This record gives sequence, C-alpha cells and structure tokens, in this order.
Amino acid sequence: MKTQYTLLAIGLLLACTLSYAQTYTPSEKKVQIDGQMTNAWVIQIEEPAQALKKSYVKYAKEQLDVKVKKSGKDLLVSKEILVPAIAKNQGDLKVKFFTEDGQTAIAMAFMPGYDFALNSVENTQEMDNLRKYTKNFVKYYKTNQYNEMISSDERQESKLRAALKKDQNEYRSLNKRVPKVEKMLASDKTKADKLIHLKNENIANRAQLLALDEIIDNLERE
Repeated sequence: MKTQYTLLAIGLLLACTLSYAQTYTPSEKKVQIDGQMTNAWVIQIEEPAQALKKSYVKYAKEQLDVKVKKSGKDLLVSKEILVPAIAKNQGDLKVKFFTEDGQTAIAMAFMPGYDFALNSVENTQEMDNLRKYTKNFVKYYKTNQYNEMISSDERQESKLRAALKKDQNEYRSLNKRVPKVEKMLASDKTKADKLIHLKNENIANRAQLLALDEIIDNLERE
C-alpha cells in the first residue's frame, strides 16, 4: 500500500508541475473593473471561483503581507498598498473573478491612480512583476490543491492500515480458536448441553474466517 500511495503522490506532483507549465499563461487584456475598462493580466483556470477567492486571500497575505477585502460579488481589493515586489508607487491591487470560455478567469490589475492602471507599454517592468504575481498565484493554488489530495490519500492509507491490522488480529485469534472448539466437539468429555453451543460457535467462527479472509485480501490490494 505504501508504495502505491507514494507513486500516487509523485504522479500528482508531476501532473501539477506539467499542467501548470503548459497551460496557465496570463494574457494582458482590458477588463471592466469597478465600472471602467482596465488593463489587467488575465489567466483562466478550471476551478470554482469561490475556492480561488479563498486561496487568493491567503496568497496575498503570504506573498505581500497585505489584507484583502471584498468589493461586490466578484472583486477582491487591497487598497492603498505599497508593494515594491510589484510597483514603486502606492496603489490598489484589484482581482476580479468572472467566467470566460466556461472557465473561471482571474484578472489582476494594479492601479496607482483612480483611473490609471499599470500597462506593458508605460510600465514594462512593473507590469511584468504583476504578471509573475498573477501566474504564481495559480501555481500556489494548484500546489496546495495537490498537497491536500496527497494528505487525504495518506490519511486514507492510515485508516486502511488500521483496519487491516484489526482484521488480521481477529483472524489470528479465530484461527487459534477453531481447532480448540473442534477438539472439544470430538472429545467424549464434552457435556451434551455444551455441544450445541460449540457447534454453533464453530459454524460462526468458520464463516467469520472466510469473511475476514476476503476482507484482508481486499485491503491488501488497496
């Protein structure tokens, strides 16, 4: 079982790395944010918007040490923040979640002014910083998602091992009990009133052994 789960973990991490590298590339677009068309990096991901929003709040705190607040249904905003990792001037970091081509689209814009957002023409380096920040969020989300899947599999493995150990112990106990019961059934010294009880016990024990044998076999294949 351990080998199976280890291989699964490795496979999931490889899948995470390959899919991230091949698929998730931000593109610069104009997106309507707070009622105005705004330059933003947009990236698509086939994941629920609610889960992405929850993950982004943690991501922003861990990466930039900033707080995030909801602004309406689909917008998350970090207001008047100074983050040299993205821009040299203070501004609002806005992240909008919407549906595009059947997937969740995430648009990230940094606005040093009310009606001005970073763009690749006038703010080449800062816009590239925002691009990396956008792309790395998807990597952050997917990595955490696969780590959780691996943890879940490890918890399941632990439960399976505990169940297997319990059933094996019960099997060994019954396997020792059956010969003793059959010996008493064959003995002339066994009282008649006890024979019926022993016969019933022997039938039940043998049936339980067969059932446990099948259960253990299935658990060992898991």
